[in-house]
Amino acid sequence: MYKWFVIIGFSLIAMGWFAYGIYNYIAERKEKKQPKGRSQNYEQAQQSMSEYAKKMAGFKKKRYDKTQ
Repeated sequence: MYKWFVIIGFSLIAMGWFAYGIYNYIAERKEKKQPKGRSQNYEQAQQSMSEYAKKMAGFKKKRYDKTQ
């Protein structure tokens, strides 16, 4: 009786680990296909650079008069 209990128990545990492995493999593949999330620091730096670029686009250099 004990022998059958052990055989069935180990079989169930092995099937569970096999199912978990398949689930984990599929989840990793889905995760790789999705775009990576951007951090808050990255977003702030990108926004700061775009503001700076807009500011520099409107910049006009002062003309110096050479007659002085």
